Amino acid sequence: KYLGNRGFTDKKLTKEIGLKKGDPLNSYAADESRRKIEELYHSGGYPKAAVAIFEGDRPGDKDLIFLVNEGHLERVSKVTFEGNTISPDGLLKTRIQSKPGWFWYFFGGKVDRSKIDADVQTLTAYYRALGYFRARVSRTLDYDPSGKWLTLKFIIDEGPRYRVRNVSIEGGTK
Repeated sequence: KYLGNRGFTDKKLTKEIGLKKGDPLNSYAADESRRKIEELYHSGGYPKAAVAIFEGDRPGDKDLIFLVNEGHLERVSKVTFEGNTISPDGLLKTRIQSKPGWFWYFFGGKVDRSKIDADVQTLTAYYRALGYFRARVSRTLDYDPSGKWLTLKFIIDEGPRYRVRNVSIEGGTK
């Protein structure tokens, strides 16, 4: 059973944990199920969600009951870039996964911290492929007063650009 879930249905949560009625119950399975539910909420736009085991982690418990505190759904309202000189904002936006949803609210745009961290790595790799071997990328998360909308800013320090001056082959006799 799940108490407090509004963002995902009971059926979706049961499918996520992989346990069925009649399966053996132990504290490891209960804690692993709690972790999977929490991970689902974090990737689904609820980064402050917390899941606790209400019943099922002690010997002798017959049921498995989770207490879900979702927090509120967080969405990306805007993505900006600061410090980029070689690549325009539009090109950098095509490289990342964290984007505002269509019509701001209806489709996509949910906050996923793992995607944001992956975007930092992607932008760093992009700049290094262009010859900016000392490029550093960081990000700031600015929430509005309600805490539901996020402005994501990527701060880019390109550093010097390295170029190949000449190519020579030594030691070849043929």
